[in-house]
Amino acid sequence: MSKIATAQQQDMSFVPSSPLAAYKAKVAAGELAVDVFQQAAVKRLDALYQLLTDYQPNTRFDLKKLFSFIGNKQHIPRGLYIFGDVGRGKSMLMQLFYDALQTPHKRRVHFHAFMLEVHDTLHKLRQSKGEKRQDPLKVIARMIAKRTHVLCFDEFHVTNITDAMILKNLFTALFAEGVVMVSTSNWRPDDLYKDGLQRDSFVPFITLLKERVEIFELGSVKDYRLQQQGSEEETYFYPDEKAAIAKLEMAFQRISGVEFPQQGALEIKGRMLEIPKTAGDTAWFTFQGVCDQPLGAADYLTIVAHYKTIFLTGIPQFTNDNQNAAKRFMTLVDVLYDNHIPLYCTAAASPEHLYRMGHLAFEFQRTVSRLVEMRGWGVAEA
Repeated sequence: MSKIATAQQQDMSFVPSSPLAAYKAKVAAGELAVDVFQQAAVKRLDALYQLLTDYQPNTRFDLKKLFSFIGNKQHIPRGLYIFGDVGRGKSMLMQLFYDALQTPHKRRVHFHAFMLEVHDTLHKLRQSKGEKRQDPLKVIARMIAKRTHVLCFDEFHVTNITDAMILKNLFTALFAEGVVMVSTSNWRPDDLYKDGLQRDSFVPFITLLKERVEIFELGSVKDYRLQQQGSEEETYFYPDEKAAIAKLEMAFQRISGVEFPQQGALEIKGRMLEIPKTAGDTAWFTFQGVCDQPLGAADYLTIVAHYKTIFLTGIPQFTNDNQNAAKRFMTLVDVLYDNHIPLYCTAAASPEHLYRMGHLAFEFQRTVSRLVEMRGWGVAEA
């Protein structure tokens, strides 16, 4: 649980601007264009920031405060859930808010990575004889609340039944401990885990979420990522033919500085993942090897912990016929994006045409936007 429990300690001698002041400064400096939707969102964040000044959640050892919480939840600031389409500036606004918070008891984390930590800790607690008489989710909530008073999530999204079945109890415990949640998402709360297995059991979590956080939709007419200029270095080659492979080979040799790379392997939780080519902190994978196989976010996080530039060949076009591979590819791109890992790849089509029809078409738009932005992350010449 060390990752969950570890607070991000910061030098508190520097007092940052409020989110609204920081946003106005960026607009004044020409770093941001005036956007009425973003202005409305940052005002909500600024109001919450003001409420969180000197905020100290109840401790479970203070019975008077605990009973006060049970009788009246109003003294605990209501969190914020900002949702909207890709490229609207949600992550940027979250960063302004997070930087402004004047407390070491805060944490910002990708929601999927957070849930992986929760599941790992849950497994350890269930194996521990000393914890069998306690509700492990309440134990986890107390561990988190000890160090984290404000928990900021990027990309709140629920895709699997394992997460869906524990969220209600986990977050009931977190809110009872006084943890304030702030989150960004591409999904409105009512669409979370839509069409998922046993969704009726998940719906109470949506009710809880609406009670404990304000829901705000960040609208816009622009996708700011798609307007960004990429670097001159090519990173995305299509169609996936001999010429594209040749360009990828040249980029690999230039970045790695190795003419004859070696095969490699990476151990992930007792399993060996074969790597066709490795050279230092650069690795070359095939789509079949990392997306057609039953890998997940934990596997991809292990990869980026060892390699700082990733090459990937053979990305196909996606339909309902290969949607499991599409889901893994989306997760892989999320992990690379969140960790700012450059991706050099060959694909059957441009990002905008990789997924044109199927059940995941809407969700895949986030991946398209990220792939377009990542085309500007090429590794510069040494």
